[in-house]
Amino acid sequence: NIDWPSSGTNRIQLGGNFLNDGFMTTDGNTNAYNLSIEFNGTQPQTISGNGSFRLIGSGLAVSSLEIGASAEVTLDVTFRTNDDNAVPGDIIVDGILRFSDETKIFNGLGNLELNGYVELKTPSFNEHFQMIGSKTINTSSTIEFTHPSSTISTSNIPVDGLGKIVLGSLKNNVSNSGVLNIFDNVVITDTLGMISGNIETSSNTVSIGASTSEIGYLIYQNG
Repeated sequence: NIDWPSSGTNRIQLGGNFLNDGFMTTDGNTNAYNLSIEFNGTQPQTISGNGSFRLIGSGLAVSSLEIGASAEVTLDVTFRTNDDNAVPGDIIVDGILRFSDETKIFNGLGNLELNGYVELKTPSFNEHFQMIGSKTINTSSTIEFTHPSSTISTSNIPVDGLGKIVLGSLKNNVSNSGVLNIFDNVVITDTLGMISGNIETSSNTVSIGASTSEIGYLIYQNG
């Protein structure tokens, strides 16, 4: 334990992989600082190991795990979004985030801000992002669905302040035999990419573009 008696935030920047087979902690003595871990590499990076992965610090600021705008990070562990004293933090994705398989998740009391790109291996968004804090999907983001039986509904993906599903860009890449099922109306403000697999809307709609004056785009390959 390191004794940090003042309030504020410290930052660690990682340009390579993060392999943790132990644990990191600053919860002890008079610690008041928070720790932000930022991935800012220019080559693909991985978070892996058999250790304890969680946000760190119980100060007056907010601890965070940040994927920088230039970074491409694959999560190969489960990462907890609060510290050992149950203080929530933030997961901020400005770059590219991937998951090694369906079992890798974020969970805990923390919050999510998605501004960049995320590739999903689970059938729905919230299965990877199981934190119980706030989740914000900004219109600068791109979400790629890859599971052959994927779903979008108001119960499994964050909604806006009006309870509507509003996404930036969406890529449907669920395999040639897969289906992305739409259980509620979806607005895609930027681009819909049809890469592989079908989209089944039933009685719902997928709107491309924020409005008639702010049109969106369709990039079609298959499906």
